[in-house]
Amino acid sequence: MVAAVKGMSLSTAGRVREAIQLITATQADDPNPYLTFFRALLEKRNGQDEAALTDFAESLAGEHETQVSKAFGFSEDEPLHQLIRLSISMRQPRAALKLAERDSELKSASGPAATSSSEETGPAVEADESHDGSAYRTLQTRFEEHRASARVELLEMLSEAAEGEKEFSEAADFEIRRLAMLRVPEERSAAESRLNRLLDLQREESHGRAPELTIDQRFIAER
Repeated sequence: MVAAVKGMSLSTAGRVREAIQLITATQADDPNPYLTFFRALLEKRNGQDEAALTDFAESLAGEHETQVSKAFGFSEDEPLHQLIRLSISMRQPRAALKLAERDSELKSASGPAATSSSEETGPAVEADESHDGSAYRTLQTRFEEHRASARVELLEMLSEAAEGEKEFSEAADFEIRRLAMLRVPEERSAAESRLNRLLDLQREESHGRAPELTIDQRFIAER
């Protein structure tokens, strides 16, 4: 914990490389998925994508898989989502799509449960009320808000990645899940237009793959 706080302080001051060295040294004495995930975040911030990819993958292992991201604030995505984003940024769309198959939430994404919609912010979580009636956002509210927005963004990235690989059916599926989470009318309209285009491409591809059957009457007659 002390090393993580020091590392965060160094990173905030722009001394990311020193922060990575500190966490690496601490891991030598106390290896755990929390420090591995934190080092991956620092490596990503420092432009060390290959190293970050390896550490995010390592932090996925073990019983703490779903908890490591929460240890370092409400604004960090979980390791699997970090891996998907990195794979896409590193132009490895196939790897990203394969990783997405491991996430049941991405497969069944829908509008956030027990939340209110906001035409200004898209998917959001309803703010709490203070004792004087004014609205405020707790850390948990902000975490859920970020989580919903990040999922919408990730679904868009995956849809585009699938389209780039000419997997139009998969691209359409991701867009459908994304559309279910959107609340801003303009964003929904744009998503619907994109979905219709993907469905058209899917139909064209399906028709293009249909085998053509040609009967040669002369060959039949000769037989």
